Amino acid sequence: MYGINDDKKYYSDIWLPATSHASTVAEGVRLNKHEDTIYYLGNVLAWVLSFVERFRLDLNVSKAGRSTLRKHGECWTDWILHKFPGVCHICGKSPCICATLRDVMELRKGERKFEFESLMKTREKPIKQAYAKMVQRGEASRTMPQLFDMFKEIYGGTLWGMDISDIAFHFVEEIGEVSKEISYLEAICGGHTKDDWGNYVEITKGVRVWDKYSIVCLGLMHELADVFSWVTALCFKACQLSSEQWQSRDVLIKLYTGQILQDKGRHSVTITGDRIKFVCRYCEEETCSSGCVQKQVRKRLMDGRNEMEKKFAYES
Repeated sequence: MYGINDDKKYYSDIWLPATSHASTVAEGVRLNKHEDTIYYLGNVLAWVLSFVERFRLDLNVSKAGRSTLRKHGECWTDWILHKFPGVCHICGKSPCICATLRDVMELRKGERKFEFESLMKTREKPIKQAYAKMVQRGEASRTMPQLFDMFKEIYGGTLWGMDISDIAFHFVEEIGEVSKEISYLEAICGGHTKDDWGNYVEITKGVRVWDKYSIVCLGLMHELADVFSWVTALCFKACQLSSEQWQSRDVLIKLYTGQILQDKGRHSVTITGDRIKFVCRYCEEETCSSGCVQKQVRKRLMDGRNEMEKKFAYES
């Protein structure tokens, strides 16, 4: 839907709107507006999905990228399940028991470092076993509601007693971690549009940048998996606190299909019979044009200017 616009951008340009919308999620949490939190999470996830797909397609262009995909998963769902194979990636259990080890987790780089390292050694085996069992059962591919259910099963008990602001802090932290990995990637390879990425790959064959590229790409995959886990956590908590009778497993799907928060006009998916149609929520076209983007930019600039003029009228 947005590829015609996003393919002309660098990674950092695609990710920037995700960080911007993450700040509005934090604002919704701060103001205890749980419906707004869900709405803004929908905006964040839309940009995250755009970034993930562009990143995945670019990985397929280089030998190093394809090798990373083979080892760690071909798509975002795979990356999530590689890190969270039905169990917590830290303690290796479901339900997660990390809350009982909170002091060890928080002080893992200091006075509790030895205990944390001992925990890391014991958690590898159950996580590997959980992943092998998941593959054996044919559960290595899941829908978004199924992923939400999985995370609820792992972390639901912990999240029930957590404050929503603490969950939001973790969410924003992970958005920042992705930003950091993107900055590393662009420091190694430079910024590229989709079209010139292939040229860069061709002219740098044999140059020793690809080992570093693979390491950073793996880190980026892991951080993107963490972003999704905290999206599910915020949805779970916002639904728990909201006066609306929403289920966290399908709240974002209902948002995208216009079944909830109709007054906000967040309708970008139409399901008719056996066809799912994705459209831009502004121009309602299946392929959003650059004209639509410019129109939205002009509108936001105008809205922002009008707000500033009212707020600082005393200056004139």
